[in-house]
Amino acid sequence: MPKRLFAIYGAGVVIFLFSLLYVVVHTRGLGGILITHYDLLNGIDYIGDRFDFYKILFGILFISFFNFWISMLLYIRIRFFAYFVAWFTVFLNILTLIGVMYLISLNV
Repeated sequence: MPKRLFAIYGAGVVIFLFSLLYVVVHTRGLGGILITHYDLLNGIDYIGDRFDFYKILFGILFISFFNFWISMLLYIRIRFFAYFVAWFTVFLNILTLIGVMYLISLNV
């Protein structure tokens, strides 16, 4: 198995776990209605509860597992695309971390 590919996904897992830990720690005391989408043009578009943050992270986890599976299939034939998908997954986890931190900062 490709060690570099697992290392890239390991970095993505670490970022995802940090996002999950951040959500757990910072949404524990929050209750009621929370802002889940804010836009400079329209203002507050969507509201929800703290479990919507967990739904966002669950969706990213599903996408990460799917990308890992695709990456393993692509590694046999086209290694460049396997690494591209892996780095895209890490980038997606970073964007999720930034987005979750921003949304929680709006609610605190």
